[in-house]
Amino acid sequence: MRIPILITNTGSYVNSSEEDLLVSSPITGVVNSSSYACQITLEFFNSITLLNNGLYVPNTSSVITTGLSGTLTFGIYASQYAPYPVSITPSGTIDISNSCILQWTGIIERLSITATSIVGCNYIRILLDRAGV
Repeated sequence: MRIPILITNTGSYVNSSEEDLLVSSPITGVVNSSSYACQITLEFFNSITLLNNGLYVPNTSSVITTGLSGTLTFGIYASQYAPYPVSITPSGTIDISNSCILQWTGIIERLSITATSIVGCNYIRILLDRAGV
């Protein structure tokens, strides 16, 4: 299953409906399952396009693959109302100057995203993937 999330370089959601995707029950897995492999992959763009259905999508002719810097920090929560994120080893932060993937094992229901000093792109598409293990 893949869930795309589009944000600006400041961390703001572009399509308001994406906030609903982050609090569905559950995004990855079910309560009685033991383990899921999850991955976030980042893609970087300079422009977006408005579709006829009112959603914005990245303009694939504006892909950015070099000159990126800054970090995205992900809080990954096992419950919609959990006060603290689960621990990700080694870290829940992606330094976009040298990485675009974060992997973990577990079940999540909520995700928070914090962008810090993002330079080199205007938009980031976050692809949230999960596969049963």
